[in-house]
Amino acid sequence: SWLNDEAEGGGRVLGEVCHFVDLARHLVGAAITSVQADATGVTGATATCDDLSAALRFADGSLATIAYTALGDDSYGKERIEAFAGGTVVTIDNFRGLTVTEDGRTTTDKARSQDKGHGAALKAFADAVAAGGPPAIDEAELIETSLATLALAESLQSGERIDL
Repeated sequence: SWLNDEAEGGGRVLGEVCHFVDLARHLVGAAITSVQADATGVTGATATCDDLSAALRFADGSLATIAYTALGDDSYGKERIEAFAGGTVVTIDNFRGLTVTEDGRTTTDKARSQDKGHGAALKAFADAVAAGGPPAIDEAELIETSLATLALAESLQSGERIDL
């Protein structure tokens, strides 16, 4: 697969996990201050591996854990996001369902189709270009998440927490 070709895809950390680092940064809304990752079977300069765990620490004290694996069954949802804050739990299941639990009540919303936001991202970009306005995501945040992703690869190689 191109993804595991170090020269072409750079491995799953650089090719896919980067999107979850970006998503965590967006959801938390604070700078990433450190990262640490662990995996079995790490190879190459870009820390190519199929299964890993990554811990992100944010400037506001928030934490995010990314469990990335290729070991699951294909019939199970590919992506699951769970967020815990202020007594509320929010779960996004495979970008098709949203569950919110708060004050002892759970509500669920199911989508007819999967929406990972690609269309909205392209529209936001096109609108910013057409209007001559600022980008939807600040350049400094994009650089920050890129550096955090590279630091995850470094952490996989060294076994150490990397401060940003």
